[in-house]
Amino acid sequence: MCVNLCKRPTQQFFTETFDLPLTIKPNFEDKSCEFCFGQTPPPQEEDPAYKFPCHVLCESGRIDKNGELKPCYKLPSSTN
Repeated sequence: MCVNLCKRPTQQFFTETFDLPLTIKPNFEDKSCEFCFGQTPPPQEEDPAYKFPCHVLCESGRIDKNGELKPCYKLPSSTN
């Protein structure tokens, strides 16, 4: 939820509207975010925020049978 509703669109807005790169680093434990102005966001496939479920009770992001955390299936693919 945080990635789709806040992180991605806010980063895109600042970069495209103000020509100011912004990377938002969410802390899923305490529900806070760090805003890093002037820092270009990493590609989605390298961004750690895309690899975690937004909430501990959310079943969208899960650990697979190999013990690896799979990103939320509701996130857009990096090819979009």
